[in-house]
Amino acid sequence: MASGRTYFKGMGFDDPHRLQFDLETTSLSPDTGRIFMIAVRDNRGFERVLEARRAAQEPELIQALVQLIQDRDPDVLENHNLMAFDLPFLIGRKCMASPSTSAGPAAPPASGRFRTAAPPRTGPAPAASDFT
Repeated sequence: MASGRTYFKGMGFDDPHRLQFDLETTSLSPDTGRIFMIAVRDNRGFERVLEARRAAQEPELIQALVQLIQDRDPDVLENHNLMAFDLPFLIGRKCMASPSTSAGPAAPPASGRFRTAAPPRTGPAPAASDFT
């Protein structure tokens, strides 16, 4: 950079393991639609398309995504509309498919902190919010 400033202690853009996923659904509502396809890729060359050709296969599709994320163990999950659509839809469908099971750990990571994108707003706003 021309300014000589560095961010993240000199970490390069490709240094963190980044994983992107995108849901394809039959509706905009998890109450009336289902997930039939999930595209997944990361910045290390991994690419996969998961499909549920029949509605009855959706729980296995969701579990396959959860397992894939756990196995790939990315530093960052990326998604175009994660907080406003994909994550709520995914959680809604997971709860409908198996309300008594959990898709992940019940407790937060050891650091106890999460970072997530801020909800859409008009005008200038911070790009992220911290949760504890």
